[in-house]
Amino acid sequence: MVAACFLHSPIDFPRTSVLQRAAAAVAPGGYLLIVGHAEAPPWAWAQGHADHHFPIPTEELSTLQLDDANWETVIGEVVPREATGPDGQAATLHDTVVFVSRH
Repeated sequence: MVAACFLHSPIDFPRTSVLQRAAAAVAPGGYLLIVGHAEAPPWAWAQGHADHHFPIPTEELSTLQLDDANWETVIGEVVPREATGPDGQAATLHDTVVFVSRH
């Protein structure tokens, strides 16, 4: 299994290329797990990070350019999780989860 979690950056970062290389590293019978933010947390506005684009599962799958004959999407969804912000505020955050298997 190859995992890539929260590969978001405010600086220029070749995220698509990194994720495509991660997929290429998955052996037949193996899995690729990508977990990332689906949206900015409520406190991001105060920190100046709210304008970042967070891909949804269909975008993640599209940028991977996986051959449907060799890959199966097991999970491709946005899931909620409870979190605590930097000033102790409670919030429900949403994360993109993509889990694919290679035939």
